[in-house]
Amino acid sequence: MKVRKQAVLFTMVVLFALNTTVPAFAEDTAEKKTPYTIEYSKVEQTVLGNNLQVNSNMLSLDSLDNKNELKKKYENILDTVSKTSQSLTAILNDPDASEELKTVAKGTSVTLSTLSKILDMQEDTSEDDFELTDLQTDLANYQIVRTAQSLFSTHYQLQYNIEDLTDSRALLENTLSTAQTKYNLKQGTSLDVAQAQDALNTLDCSITNLQNQSKAIDTEMNILLGHSYNDTIVFGNVPNPDTDYTNKIDLNSDLTAAQDASYNIKIKRKQRAVLSDETYKEKDKKNALNDDMELELQNIGSSLDKQYKTIQEKKVVLTAKQQKLATAEFSQEQALKKHEAGILSTMDYAKIRYNTLSQQYSVKAAMLGLSQEIESYKWIMRGLPASN
Repeated sequence: MKVRKQAVLFTMVVLFALNTTVPAFAEDTAEKKTPYTIEYSKVEQTVLGNNLQVNSNMLSLDSLDNKNELKKKYENILDTVSKTSQSLTAILNDPDASEELKTVAKGTSVTLSTLSKILDMQEDTSEDDFELTDLQTDLANYQIVRTAQSLFSTHYQLQYNIEDLTDSRALLENTLSTAQTKYNLKQGTSLDVAQAQDALNTLDCSITNLQNQSKAIDTEMNILLGHSYNDTIVFGNVPNPDTDYTNKIDLNSDLTAAQDASYNIKIKRKQRAVLSDETYKEKDKKNALNDDMELELQNIGSSLDKQYKTIQEKKVVLTAKQQKLATAEFSQEQALKKHEAGILSTMDYAKIRYNTLSQQYSVKAAMLGLSQEIESYKWIMRGLPASN
């Protein structure tokens, strides 16, 4: 079973590739490259069209796509066997044929019947093996797409955190400046200055760490999109949560659709199809696959229900964040009036204004979180296992 062995080997390669970084096949040059923009809506088609691992997967699959040629050969042989069998049947039914000839014809007929069964099994097995590899390839490719979409969201989560910390830096700079001024006027201590400086240094370290993470995301995203690792990527606008989709969710009908679409279920069914009932070992494997499929059906139901509940929780979180932002904006309006009237210091007003900015980032992050959970639900509906 050469084809089956190739399919298994290919599956191992695909699964291994999902957990490793695909090397970039582009030279690192000092030449300034033109930035390119990727919109979220274009991530899937870009990955499927340009990703090196996806392309490799498809080339490997194409090399196995010899089922039409094999089928034609088998059909020709089976046609010959059929015609020969008809001739032998005629001999066996011929009253004038000698017993010796009938004996030979009978033996040959049995042999051809066995050969016919073998050829039928070989044809079916070859096609099943190809279809199995096809399913495994699709699953692997779409998992890469889902990873790229997740990185798109992660990029913006990091940006919101960086912007939030950068805004808060101005407050710490003012705190340090105030501590230094008081120290110079003999109204403060050197400890106050040192503590303010430490807080600023810690914040700068956090910002640098997030910036490095963001650069790593850019590098990985470039590779997933089929670009050179050091290309300059610009992430497009963040899509708003698809609340219209969530309002139409019907768990009962969705469960049936998700189970029908499940790649894991399809793969296990195909793995069972290539097994025979000739040995106890093969039968045991079939029974094990039956149990695995039943467990997978239960997992899909559990995952879908859990994902739906997570979406509802994220909606509640977003509503709460939006309310806190509204409160912060109202507080800032009142604080501005006091500041303009001279009864609120610039420092205190800056703190209130920063709280509003922070709440804005919090709302953006909550919207992004809701979008991610909705997309995860959609992927389950498209047949992928729930992401951990």
